[in-house]
Amino acid sequence: MTVALITEADANPQESDYLASELSRDGIEVRRAAGADITSAAADAVILIPFVSTRVTADVMRRMPELRLIATRSTGIDHIDLDEAARRGISVKNVPDYGSVAVAEHTFALLLTLTRMQPNLAPGTDLSGKTIGVIGTGVIGRHVMQIAHGFGMNVLAYDIEQRPGIRYTTLDDLLSQADVLTLHIPAAPQTRHFINRDRLARMKKGVIIINTARGSLIDTRALSEALRTGQVAAAGLDVVEPLSDAEWGTALPNTVVTPHIAYNTSEAIRRISGITLGNIRQWLRGHDARS
Repeated sequence: MTVALITEADANPQESDYLASELSRDGIEVRRAAGADITSAAADAVILIPFVSTRVTADVMRRMPELRLIATRSTGIDHIDLDEAARRGISVKNVPDYGSVAVAEHTFALLLTLTRMQPNLAPGTDLSGKTIGVIGTGVIGRHVMQIAHGFGMNVLAYDIEQRPGIRYTTLDDLLSQADVLTLHIPAAPQTRHFINRDRLARMKKGVIIINTARGSLIDTRALSEALRTGQVAAAGLDVVEPLSDAEWGTALPNTVVTPHIAYNTSEAIRRISGITLGNIRQWLRGHDARS
């Protein structure tokens, strides 16, 4: 059996090395391929192990006729054509929670950088007593809320799926009251440009926006305009929509950008590897039982 392990620039090489080593011990042939070179390197692969930057399209699946399992090393699955996978009978497994603590902590790393270390915002501001609006109350959002309470912040929460024990408010109230807004919702057609020109205008003037979820959640050009006018005081982005080279440098003033590393701690990497390996081994046990 052949496995195609996709190596990507934003994936941790230690994680890939561990997975390759463990699968080889299980007697599985592992072929590594760059994201753009999947099918030429491992067209006969039964299992594909991508990360978030690899688009697993219908065309990719068509050119991998033996493919039966996609075990992505990520929580998000928006890079996979799920309809095509279902049509072809290909199982899709992800890592539901590996970096919730890491991402929540990075959210506050960005926030503290903006409030205490941005020269344009000197002399800085306390977090205690400020209101943070948390959009999305999954595992990461709830960790963010816990940290915010530790800083003495007032917490407003909004989610279309409401969970017990959390006090929710309307989106309009959250937008109008939050001093800090942080996003923790998945990428989907209905959440694309969730933060758009209209919603930016409805926010409290001088709000700080943090996004450690997905770049597509924010209309980057609308955010740029809001930053230039001062409607948004600052932004901390671990993920962004693609921008042309000409737009970078002047498009996002008072902004700290990190290269999609919020999840990247040694503890999270171990969880990614362990859960992905478990997903594969569980699928193989079921596959062997049906053989």
